[in-house]
Amino acid sequence: MFTDEDYYLYKPENERDYGAETLEILIQDTENKRNTLDIRLACKKAKMNRMYQIVTSDVRSRFAKDVEAIDGTYVLLGAGYSIPVAEITCIDIAGSVGFGSENMNMGLYGSNKSGAGLSDLLIGVSAPFSVMEVISLTPSILFSSILDSDGSDAYDDAGMDASNVFFSLTASKAF
Repeated sequence: MFTDEDYYLYKPENERDYGAETLEILIQDTENKRNTLDIRLACKKAKMNRMYQIVTSDVRSRFAKDVEAIDGTYVLLGAGYSIPVAEITCIDIAGSVGFGSENMNMGLYGSNKSGAGLSDLLIGVSAPFSVMEVISLTPSILFSSILDSDGSDAYDDAGMDASNVFFSLTASKAF
């Protein structure tokens, strides 16, 4: 179960609030169904910490993971172009570049020495074609790279590649 903005569950200023009871039921269910129920919480860290302090001291240990919202801005600019090749297919070329604010890059990469700037790049080439009247296949090749120097360093430090090539095959059916 994924829940977002969980701190809205508990509003002590509202006398008809049932959020605390809801949270206690969730906590009990995570204990009773520990092997089959995975609850993930997402919201801004300061508000999540307030909720944890109000409800119980051991709530954090009952949930699998918190997804911390980053207080920043991310803008993605993309473009694509399609080149007809034959009656049954074309070559689609697409690219996008992301820009992150200083706070966003700090939240994503753990450092903001480089400040705001271009953070990532994605370039793709695909060739969709029909195999039946309502079914099509699309093989694709995608290249992604982290452009932000702090982000690239963070990937290197973790032993991961900041640039990757992906291959995919997508099947789709028209309705």
